[in-house]
Amino acid sequence: MDAINQDLTGQSLQDFLQSELTTLCSNLDETYSVLLQKWIGTELKGHLERLDQEQEKKVKHYQDEIGSHENNIKKIQGLAKNNKKALEDQVQRLTDLRQELKILTTQTQSALQQGEQLHSEISNTQQNIHHRNEALKGTSQDTEKTHKELEQALGFYRDRLDMHFQKISGGRLQYCFSSVDKENPDVTCCFCLKINGDRTYTVSDFSPELDGVQELEEKLNSTNDLRSFIVAVRKKFVKALNPSK
Repeated sequence: MDAINQDLTGQSLQDFLQSELTTLCSNLDETYSVLLQKWIGTELKGHLERLDQEQEKKVKHYQDEIGSHENNIKKIQGLAKNNKKALEDQVQRLTDLRQELKILTTQTQSALQQGEQLHSEISNTQQNIHHRNEALKGTSQDTEKTHKELEQALGFYRDRLDMHFQKISGGRLQYCFSSVDKENPDVTCCFCLKINGDRTYTVSDFSPELDGVQELEEKLNSTNDLRSFIVAVRKKFVKALNPSK
């Protein structure tokens, strides 16, 4: 055995083991020294400080990001609040506009109805005016015709009744009789007659005044017999001037 060990190492096994143990111890001492200096000494402290700095940077970075996100959230919340208020304002404005439109529509319909009613009233008024104008035109023509008839009748009685007439103010005709009183041939008796728009007669201004004129006027308007009326008036004048006859 000793021979084999001597052959392998050139020294005894004990010397070999002692040498290996010495080398191992030396390596362990170096390793421990390195570890002590690098991980337990100043390098470990520096490494830890660097880790703390990096951690602080990361924490600050995350805090900044969190703060930024919080600010964005606040902005979003503010915008949402403003948008909600703006939306509420728009909804209220839309409601007001709809109400105004409803009122305007009602007013427009009322105005249209009033316009139609006014148009109908204007049309009716125009028709009434037209009818009245036609009636007045016909009345004017009838009045003119009656005047002509009166002139013809008066022409017939002028010589027999010693009567003459003339147009005076107010659209009236004044009739005057002469030779009513044989004893006073210069005495003249007069009265006025007016033809109204409805073709009735109005008599007035008797000179001298006569009794029973109202009855004569009513009879004239009921019979439309102007000749008989004139004869009756002349007889009343004769009787008034000659009461004893």
